Amino acid sequence: MKILKRLMVVGLLTSSASVLAHSDMMHTVPKDGAMLMEPVDHIELNFGDPVRLVKFSVINSKNEPVETDFAIGSESKANFSISLPALGSDQYQVKWMIVGGDGHKMTGSFGFMQH
Repeated sequence: MKILKRLMVVGLLTSSASVLAHSDMMHTVPKDGAMLMEPVDHIELNFGDPVRLVKFSVINSKNEPVETDFAIGSESKANFSISLPALGSDQYQVKWMIVGGDGHKMTGSFGFMQH
């Protein structure tokens, strides 16, 4: 009986951990800290699990927003590609917010330089 109780506790703990797990950012294009000589025409965000991208912005070094084609969607997916206009030589910061399958919000950011 004690063994059964222990197995049940271990099972509950293991299943709760996977339910509470958050989707991690796997990689971005461009990479964080990239110094690019070629023009960037889109941003890619790739997550470990399907998520909803609810906020996305790109700002330049003067804190001015860059126009993108981002629109909030109801679809959950692991990979997002957002088109950009022609960017001038500058430093850019990309900020995002997702909602994971568990309902938790996560935010992140990365930067790159366009020469």
